[in-house]
Amino acid sequence: MAIATPSQVFASPVHTQLDELVHLQTIASLVTSRKRRTAARQQGTAPSKQFGRGLDFAEVREYHAGDEVRMMDWNVTARTGRAHIKLFMEERERPVLFLVDQTSAMRFGTKGMFKSAMAARLSALLAWCALADGDRIGGAVAYPSSAVRFKPAGQRRGIMRLLQSVAVASEKDDETDVQVNRRSILSALQHIKSMAPAGSRLVFVSDFQTIDTRIEQEISSLLRRVEITPICIQDALESELPARGVLPVRAKRGGGPSFALNTGSAAQKAHALKFEKNRMRINELFLSGGQAVTHVQSHEPLVDAAMKAWFGVKINPQVNNAQQ
Repeated sequence: MAIATPSQVFASPVHTQLDELVHLQTIASLVTSRKRRTAARQQGTAPSKQFGRGLDFAEVREYHAGDEVRMMDWNVTARTGRAHIKLFMEERERPVLFLVDQTSAMRFGTKGMFKSAMAARLSALLAWCALADGDRIGGAVAYPSSAVRFKPAGQRRGIMRLLQSVAVASEKDDETDVQVNRRSILSALQHIKSMAPAGSRLVFVSDFQTIDTRIEQEISSLLRRVEITPICIQDALESELPARGVLPVRAKRGGGPSFALNTGSAAQKAHALKFEKNRMRINELFLSGGQAVTHVQSHEPLVDAAMKAWFGVKINPQVNNAQQ
């Protein structure tokens, strides 16, 4: 099946509207049907027989290669002299929380659509997928200078709060600096931390370019309690400068000062190294908690991006450390 490119589906590459986010429910089946065929099991409100990281304790067993170290039962390990972990009866219905970065740093794009628009639309599509699986939807949206939260709710209530919050973000046109953006993201993370039960899932959609040490600490803390699906939105220009020599650049508002941007070979190399360094930092941050980052280009077809995020690979941190 051919998937339409974003420019063929959406009226604007910059702004998102509530009605288009609601309409994404019609294509969520492209993702959920494939997920169901792969999973081959139903999800519902009743606890399954599957052992996982739910809230009800099931048993203790010996540690096997690949088990999560954070589930270690240190008392039994010390008493027996052999490593043991705790198993819990997994609850098949769990909250799925979304943290959607809509700060001013995301309002950039040279191909396809703005990163903020891709983040909004991809989050909406994945939320419809989660709702189709019977999950409750909640989360937070980081605006340019503030953050708003909404507690998990079932049926359409939870998802409509998310979609409305994201649509409002598109209307905000605040120009804020990096420090204000960081405070907004930090506030959104703290909202998530206050309402995310252990074992829940967080879909974190951002470009992760404005995170600092304090934000990294909040993310590391969350990684110990919840399963995070990190989705990094990138623009094509961020990974590779065009080979066009010196380009004139002017501020978008108020006839601000213009300056020259050198895109020669030396500048291209320095730019690529800086991009790769930041990419590795983001990957290592989440890999420390056993989560792989899904990297999405802002010009990718939306359904393709959703497929990558939905089937994200969970990496065992022990394996990753052993390979370094």
